[in-house]
Amino acid sequence: MIAQNADWVPYKLVRRDEWLCRWFCRAGHRYNEPFFSETVLNCLSHQPNGKQFASFSTLDFLVDAVQQVDPIAPTAFIFHVSRCGSTLLAQLLNLHPQHVVLSEAPLIDELLRLPLQDARVSGSDIEPMLAAVIGLLGDRRRDEMRLFVKPDSWHIRFAPLLRKLYPTAPFILLYRAPQEVIRSHCARRGMQAVPGLLEPALFDLAAENVTPLDADAYMGKVLAYFYRQFARLKKEDSNTLLLNYSQGVESMMQQLAGIAGFTLDTVTWDEIRQRSRYHSKYPGQMFAEQAAEGELPSYLQEAQGLYEELEGLRI
Repeated sequence: MIAQNADWVPYKLVRRDEWLCRWFCRAGHRYNEPFFSETVLNCLSHQPNGKQFASFSTLDFLVDAVQQVDPIAPTAFIFHVSRCGSTLLAQLLNLHPQHVVLSEAPLIDELLRLPLQDARVSGSDIEPMLAAVIGLLGDRRRDEMRLFVKPDSWHIRFAPLLRKLYPTAPFILLYRAPQEVIRSHCARRGMQAVPGLLEPALFDLAAENVTPLDADAYMGKVLAYFYRQFARLKKEDSNTLLLNYSQGVESMMQQLAGIAGFTLDTVTWDEIRQRSRYHSKYPGQMFAEQAAEGELPSYLQEAQGLYEELEGLRI
């Protein structure tokens, strides 16, 4: 019944005797919010989400359900090191009415990390489920033509899996100078910047090596991992594009459009310039950039060296 109604989409895993997936009705709502989790919260107040009983399915049902919709093949994946303009880039892409943007959908993260949390589940087990979820979340409702997927920052670890599933989709690798990323996290830390919130294995770290680190030193190692993975992917995969936040919004959008094979009209460019004046995560607030100051901390030395390597590859 769920799959026959295109307004129903899966959004999170629930563990019972087996893993189940919970669904919600989007009631025609477009993914306009900066993050997919905000879309879910907005839609949960709609009927029939307010019914007494929630809607669940098995994970196997996901693969069956995607056969009953019209999924859009991903146009591009936007990997990022966090606090580097990826949320704004996703919001700008979303200005085009024929674009669907999945911005850090929690269910994608839960599936990718499931083998780390449940020994009964292997990486190969999640492949068909992951493809089904991306298809169900990115299905064609009206005249949409392109689907952009912005994973969480730590999902760069799963780039080989995503390349296996989507061999022709460009991988956008968006990054920023480490000192600027750290400054942003000091103001408000994301999950990847707090030791222990995510499995250390996601960043090639051992748990015993994480314990003695403070938050800044830990994030320095996380950033080094991100830059290292970006460099490796750029060298090994020709269908990739390095973008630096310092290039500015218009330059990044032009290059992204070039590799993804689409053009933007004058009206959309005007909307992009207007939207770029405001904060990516808080659209009602004007954005004011603050440059990082002071000497480079010792815990960022490795990350800085890898960042400079990335700049060499990009330029």
